[in-house]
Amino acid sequence: MWISDYAYDETLHAFERSAGKLGVEQIDLLLLHQPVPTQFDKTVEAYRALGDAPC
Repeated sequence: MWISDYAYDETLHAFERSAGKLGVEQIDLLLLHQPVPTQFDKTVEAYRALGDAPC
């Protein structure tokens, strides 16, 4: 997950976009590119969204 996709809704959208490009409905492993200490809330939201994403 790129930093530009951090935050809850953006992360879920990026997940769907990645799954679509791969032609799958679920992804076994998707990682955040790196934590962003200056945008800690968005980083936490991105982690939460990955936990809620279909897998």
